[in-house]
Amino acid sequence: MNGITIIETETFQSLIDVVNRTNDLIAEIASASKVEDKYLTVAEALEYVGFGKTWLNERADKIGYYQAGTDRRFKRADLDAYMAKHFIQRKTK
Repeated sequence: MNGITIIETETFQSLIDVVNRTNDLIAEIASASKVEDKYLTVAEALEYVGFGKTWLNERADKIGYYQAGTDRRFKRADLDAYMAKHFIQRKTK
């Protein structure tokens, strides 16, 4: 189909609104994914897994962490991987 298509201003504005909403959603998703990639403090890691400090300290070397001085930082993905590796599926009768 060749030529020029003329659309009403109202229709054109509706298309612009859809594009703007799509851009907003993309920016929101990108922002959320950056939050998930950050390193978690010990307190954040404990809250994330729902266990106590002793549990985390005993498993830190197996989970993996970044250490700067006395501060430890954990990646959410490493915590998830450890939990998945040690998941025990309940046996059905």
